[in-house]
Amino acid sequence: NSIIALGGGSLCDPDSAAILQSLGYIFYLKTPLSIIWHRLLQNQYLPSYLDPHDPEQSFYALAQKRLSIYEEN
Repeated sequence: NSIIALGGGSLCDPDSAAILQSLGYIFYLKTPLSIIWHRLLQNQYLPSYLDPHDPEQSFYALAQKRLSIYEEN
């Protein structure tokens, strides 16, 4: 009877995803990517996993990759 909030890449690892699925339901809060991008811009530093030369493009590419994983789980 718990809710576990994880980082965006948690389901990208198949072993982690399998463990999480065995624990119960998996769901994500779907927010338009443009809103998430604008929220990131409000921070002083962008996440280090984004390409510093083109952070916006790398954000959208990563988000598209992760969305398919989220929606299949």
